Amino acid sequence: MVLDKQNIIDECRSLTQFDDVLISDVEMETLYQIAVEDIEGIIGRDLEEVENRAAGRAVFWSLCLFTKIHVGELDGIDFSLGSMRINQMPRRDITRVWYKKSDRYIGMLQSASSIGIRNINRTDREYGN
Repeated sequence: MVLDKQNIIDECRSLTQFDDVLISDVEMETLYQIAVEDIEGIIGRDLEEVENRAAGRAVFWSLCLFTKIHVGELDGIDFSLGSMRINQMPRRDITRVWYKKSDRYIGMLQSASSIGIRNINRTDREYGN
């Protein structure tokens, strides 16, 4: 498992400087769960089953975005990561960088989810020497 919830939450608090007075521990855990569920909806897999470091980084950057929404620094009406677009953000806002990082890691997870061997049984062809 690559998700360490408490470590991700602590790292997010450190980056955003949103302490437990501004966002309570219960609220932060709820935001963490929303980030996880949103990413799982995008990639179509349970993150607990993903053995890819990108999962933890995707949750981290997504959680950072959700905390900015929670404190009112980013507009979040009907917000979900899949519906967010980079051009909706102020040009000089660090959130653009956060979104790009989140999007990159989610893209890595999507790519990893689609790679695999498919069972193809073709009975309409004959192969010979």
